[in-house]
Amino acid sequence: NSAGTSIYSVFISLSGSGCDTMDSQDATIIVVSDPIVVTQPISATYCQNASPVDTLLISASGGLGTYSYQWYSNTTNATSGGALISGATDSTFIPPVTTVGVVYYYCVVTQSGLNCDVTSTTASITITPAPSFSTQPLDTQTVCLDGMISALTVVFQNGVGTPSYQWYQNTTNSTSGGTQIIGANSNTYLPPTNVAGTKYYYCIVTLTGGGCSSITSSIAIVIVRPEPIIIINPVPNQTICEGGTIFPALSVSYSGGTGTPSYQWKLGGTNIPGATSSTYSPPIFNSAGTSIYSVFISLSGSGCDTMDSQDANIIVIDDPIIVTQPISATYCQNASPVDTLLISASGGLGTYNYQWYSNTSNTTSGGALIFGATDSTFVPPVTTVGVVYYYCVVTQSVLNCDVTSSIAEITITPAPTFSTQPQDTQTVCLDGMISALT
Repeated sequence: NSAGTSIYSVFISLSGSGCDTMDSQDATIIVVSDPIVVTQPISATYCQNASPVDTLLISASGGLGTYSYQWYSNTTNATSGGALISGATDSTFIPPVTTVGVVYYYCVVTQSGLNCDVTSTTASITITPAPSFSTQPLDTQTVCLDGMISALTVVFQNGVGTPSYQWYQNTTNSTSGGTQIIGANSNTYLPPTNVAGTKYYYCIVTLTGGGCSSITSSIAIVIVRPEPIIIINPVPNQTICEGGTIFPALSVSYSGGTGTPSYQWKLGGTNIPGATSSTYSPPIFNSAGTSIYSVFISLSGSGCDTMDSQDANIIVIDDPIIVTQPISATYCQNASPVDTLLISASGGLGTYNYQWYSNTSNTTSGGALIFGATDSTFVPPVTTVGVVYYYCVVTQSVLNCDVTSSIAEITITPAPTFSTQPQDTQTVCLDGMISALT
């Protein structure tokens, strides 16, 4: 049990008469100290399939004879009951890192000297899953110039060692060839939005230990759009007559910006309830005057300026009126001459246009358009016996400026004929009596 030298001998005597006693030669037993492990294998943690993997190393001293080595693996933290690793017979051993989990390794050192052996301590080799992202940066964000966006953030799991972060910017949708962003070395990054365009961002996380490979995040797209501007304003000035509506409707169109648009039409600066689309048709204008319309546009996208359209002035003037109305008359069939139907108009705005209509009933609707009857005068035909009603619709080049004349009733009677003729022939003597001619 302790180092040193023990000298053994034996004394022999026999019971027979005259037999000499005997002393053996000395037997010297030299006990040397057990060998010891000077360098123990070191525990470590690695990523699955990491490279490189540090070599487990031991060194021994003392004992007696040539050193021999045998490595063992174990599922528990013990130097007994382990599984012999075939071929692992050097003072060094590279543990495999293909399987996630914890394996304990130790080495038994033996010598050619009897009973000279020693066992190393265990080295715990922990294999963790390779790092991966549990949180990727937001996929796509679209804002207006100088708009606010959410910071790009990455969070990873697993892996070994202290992480370092580096964000990159690219002009294409790729995680290669990007430009390193100076100072962007944390797990969050807030891209600038002061220049219009599309940029692609990604982050590379590198771990300092355990042979873990670096990992690259997915791509975050940041689209910065120019401020919205109105490209089509409502028509600035329209003139119509009373009782009409404008056509086409007031409309507006914009370009640029991002997000859902909201519209609000105004009359004289006051919101019009329910007028919340890109077009607006004002109701019938029943009185003369000027109405001023505009529209306010806002976008839901961050940083997008609001827009006010130019004013649209709707000028309402009095309808034209008929100053001279056509006059009813009665004629014989095929009479000649026939008085000309005549109208004259005043008011409204624009050039007068005339269209005469005929009707079988005393009304100014449902009449038949008289082809070619487009003057302020019209000579009605008198070829057919009966009653025909004539009227004229006066229109102007300005929207809704029109007026309809009253009705002229033209009655055509049959031409006169003799129901009684004078007697054809009477013959008498001088001073004779004849029947009166009737």
